[in-house]
Amino acid sequence: MFRKRATETPLANKSPYSNNMTKLKNLLGLFATAIILISCAAETTDREKSVGAFEDNFGFKPPESIKEIKHKNFTMGDAFAHWMTFTYDSIVFNKILTHDQPLNTAYIGTTKYGEINLSLKEGCANCPDWLKLPNVNTSKIYFKNGFLNHSSSEYYLWIDSKEKMVYLEVSHFD
Repeated sequence: MFRKRATETPLANKSPYSNNMTKLKNLLGLFATAIILISCAAETTDREKSVGAFEDNFGFKPPESIKEIKHKNFTMGDAFAHWMTFTYDSIVFNKILTHDQPLNTAYIGTTKYGEINLSLKEGCANCPDWLKLPNVNTSKIYFKNGFLNHSSSEYYLWIDSKEKMVYLEVSHFD
């Protein structure tokens, strides 16, 4: 009986707020995605708070000869990085080398040492301020790759002989 006018189609009756609602939904979706991808970091320079991390890394509690321990954990999405430094003690260091086998060794002046050093420098956007990357005071870097049950994992351990500090970086992602 009554015919609708062409201007009375469902599109013409659409609320002026529906576009804003769609935009708001899209914005909330982006916000939720960003929250999922946000990174988390935890760091301490307190020896006592780092004892547990030392034990988790190396399988034993640090003796009193290890005067200083610092560590930082960083997570972003499915990627994880862990850095640690502690006072060098030759007996403790040899115990760590035994515990963390198999390890490869890259000597200063070799191609592998240069590749590892460059990789450490380029991947250091979130490194702690106290981390000293390998330099002329570092004669070798102990390393292993693909040792964890993840898509990729890397382990680097080195000594700064001038500072008498050991440095560790472990990372992985899926």
